[in-house]
Amino acid sequence: MPTLTWAWEESISRTSTLARVVLLLAGCAGPTRAQDDWMARLPPETRLLDLSIPGTHDSGSYPFTSDSVQCRYGDQPEFVRAIEKLPRGAVRPLKERLVAWCRTQDRDFEGQLQMGIRCLDLRVEWRVDGTAPPANERFYFVHGLYGDEVGSQLGVIRRFLDAHPREIVFLEIGGFMNFGDTEHAGLIELLEDSFDGLFVPRTDKTDALTVGGLWERNERVVVVYDVPPPVESESTRTRFWPRSSRDAEWSWATHGQGADVLKQALDDQLDARDPNRMLGLGCTLTPNGERIRQGELNAAGIDALLPAARAGLEAARLAVLVAEGAVAAAKRTGEWLERMGLRRESGGRAVEEALSRLEAAQVRLEERKQEVATLERRVGSAPRSLAEMARPLNDRARGWLTSDWSDKPVNIIAFDFPDDELVRVVIDRNSR
Repeated sequence: MPTLTWAWEESISRTSTLARVVLLLAGCAGPTRAQDDWMARLPPETRLLDLSIPGTHDSGSYPFTSDSVQCRYGDQPEFVRAIEKLPRGAVRPLKERLVAWCRTQDRDFEGQLQMGIRCLDLRVEWRVDGTAPPANERFYFVHGLYGDEVGSQLGVIRRFLDAHPREIVFLEIGGFMNFGDTEHAGLIELLEDSFDGLFVPRTDKTDALTVGGLWERNERVVVVYDVPPPVESESTRTRFWPRSSRDAEWSWATHGQGADVLKQALDDQLDARDPNRMLGLGCTLTPNGERIRQGELNAAGIDALLPAARAGLEAARLAVLVAEGAVAAAKRTGEWLERMGLRRESGGRAVEEALSRLEAAQVRLEERKQEVATLERRVGSAPRSLAEMARPLNDRARGWLTSDWSDKPVNIIAFDFPDDELVRVVIDRNSR
């Protein structure tokens, strides 16, 4: 598959050298310009099963701020739920820390789609509280906090699809907090109204789906949604794909297990993939509530200790300088006493005592250095947000995608905080 730069270079083959250079540089400067319609450049015979599709995890968590309201439902630890009950002055700094552990994306839906993301992981809650808008606007995207209202953001996705007639989007919908049959029916209606005419029909012959065929039929939205039996209809049975239509659920590993354990889990799923079914992988690290609590307490304690430890280090350095001065002074005094023919023993003892004090000061200095170094290492190794956890993992994922997994059947893969380069790596797998 040619890159944007090559396509532009070909299109201006008869233009001046200056125009060629200007357009070439423009193509290199903005990766998202090449990624907003990357599917349109695929060969029509490309099967969905053979695509490498970049996705995001908890895609609707991008708008969280310290003013965001905490969700009423879900599996939040009690200490997290207690934050909203604290006095207003105490809530904001704690909420900022909560945001750091709830937000997994830094771009809104339009930004994610423009950068090339084609699979959105959406958690939904039926919001019923004193601050909720009218009833027709009570479906919200959530991840510990309330994000944007669902209906308005489905409109954003629809407008992107209307502007990019060959892009195909997967919507993985789950969570369903505070849901009953009535809420499922309402959300289904909202989805059907938003994407009427664009649904990719559910099929047990996924191996027959090609991008060219979907373009011809204008079927460009795959909705993965486990519809409860009481709400099922002929419409939902044909339009919505159950989670069992994919070979695996998103795969998670806790921060305690780390990237290596996650990598092994993803390797196992890739090796076991059924070639006739789609596969979704979650390349993310998800800490549990206890780990977040301990990490916050430890990090806060380290932050408090560091200034005092650094001040102690400077005091130890000063003590060494003072001791070195005392040794020099004792030596000069001893030399003067010797020239004056006075007792040499007293001068010698003074030098020995000064050297002993210098040695003790140097030992204390090394101890203070070690104390500060240990605290600084702990600060550096204790992630204080999902972003700090995600970015090193994403750096490793680039290597996995281009080396370890170069010949593996990576289909859909979701990330926290992906950047343009990582998305480009996934997209470029489709040009092999």
